[in-house]
Amino acid sequence: MEDCVVIRWKIRRDVKAFMQQKPSMNDEYNNNSWAVCGGVLTIVLGLFFLAVGFPIIADLCMKLFRQFRNPDESGKHQGGKMKTICIICRIIVSVIAMLMLAWAIYTGLGF
Repeated sequence: MEDCVVIRWKIRRDVKAFMQQKPSMNDEYNNNSWAVCGGVLTIVLGLFFLAVGFPIIADLCMKLFRQFRNPDESGKHQGGKMKTICIICRIIVSVIAMLMLAWAIYTGLGF
């Protein structure tokens, strides 16, 4: 809960500071409102992805542990079940994607 308050305060403070900037001679920095909107959109979608990603990783880990508990089924045809290497690869890819997104959010907020 405190993290959400800090994030909202940080976004509000940065947007307010951005809106109070005086125009300068350099047009490159005057028209960067799209960059601010893109940054806010990245942060919001990134937090959504992280919230959705944690249950997916938990489900994949549960499937992996279930396969390790029942090693006698590993030699049989598994039908619709995922192989262990497939589950491990999905976990690794999901964790890497979530870490990259967390880093983008971290640098976007400027902590």
